[in-house]
Amino acid sequence: MDKLKEQIKQVKSLYQWPDQKPDIMPEVNGWFTGASAAVLKHFIQGLKPRFIAELGSWTGTGSTKFLLEQAPDSHILCFDHWSPNVDDHGNGGTTTYAENDPELLQLPKIWDSFIYNTWEHRNHLTPIRAKTPTGLESVKPYDLPVDLIFIDADHSYEGVTRDIMMCYENWPNAQLTGDDYTWDSVKRAVNDCAKKLDKRVIFCHNCWFFTDEIAFEVNF
Repeated sequence: MDKLKEQIKQVKSLYQWPDQKPDIMPEVNGWFTGASAAVLKHFIQGLKPRFIAELGSWTGTGSTKFLLEQAPDSHILCFDHWSPNVDDHGNGGTTTYAENDPELLQLPKIWDSFIYNTWEHRNHLTPIRAKTPTGLESVKPYDLPVDLIFIDADHSYEGVTRDIMMCYENWPNAQLTGDDYTWDSVKRAVNDCAKKLDKRVIFCHNCWFFTDEIAFEVNF
């Protein structure tokens, strides 16, 4: 327990929360389905994770909020660049935007909105503001006991593959899960990574996860 407290203390040093909550009207748009909620709740209850890593957080009102509320005893690591620059978005080139797309209009406030929306949970949340390869590399030296990972960042085949393999390299014993298995690029990457890692893929609508089991029962 003392070691875990020290690891939490170390990871908290990676981000200094501001003294005051941002004085804004926050953006609240997010994407989170009942299928992802059911899968994550199942693993939270079963694993009682010490650390949870979320790749892709946006405004913090979707999966981030769910993880924070469902796992109050876990420390949540949120990896996202929260960039106001449209060129940094688009799911690795898999998404195009119309000029007045509501999603683009959120970008100038996306970072402050995340801080605003997660403010009450800052005691057990550390945002890692970087693109996922950089962010994952930056926490590697801390040897954090991450037990659960939810991947919902770059949706390109290359991006999903990179994120899965880097997460596995960092935390080979963590439960890997992710969103948007219904996207062809995501599905191909997840399936190919499962073959490389000798895992089986289970999916519930849009949400996927890896297992070593031949048969796997989930009670939702």
